[in-house]
Amino acid sequence: MNSAQNGLLLVISIALRLLMCCGVPLPEFSGDPGFQQFIRKNQEFVTKIKHEVSEMKDLVHDEFSLGSDGELLLVQGLLGIEQVDHSHCRKQTCDMEGCFNQIRAGLHTYYGYLTHISQILPNHANRVASLQLDSSNLSTNIQQQIWVILSEISSLIVLL
Repeated sequence: MNSAQNGLLLVISIALRLLMCCGVPLPEFSGDPGFQQFIRKNQEFVTKIKHEVSEMKDLVHDEFSLGSDGELLLVQGLLGIEQVDHSHCRKQTCDMEGCFNQIRAGLHTYYGYLTHISQILPNHANRVASLQLDSSNLSTNIQQQIWVILSEISSLIVLL
């Protein structure tokens, strides 16, 4: 066999392995108990964070006598607080690793925003610190899950 044929066989072999990996069920649909536990545990974190953010929003409304959410959006714009990208997390085109990475990046961005909020709401620094801790813990959990998923994928590739 010449080198061109060897190269072609190598490319075909790699392509077949990738196709086999693509056929592996996603962890959230596979019934993997570890992933299901990760989802449940972090669903609680997300619910808690949403509640804390809602409370923080009310505090900002009260502290600055804002009458509507439109005024709050104006303040967000003035402070340069933007929505984070979550395009990798859409259900139809979900890229789990990309989604987790975007969520982590968003949590990191919001963590920085919370530092600024702590400075403008010094009377509520403890509440802001609690929200920062929760977002940091969620980010850490997501990073650990990314490593678990990548490890499982690596194990599958070795087996193929």
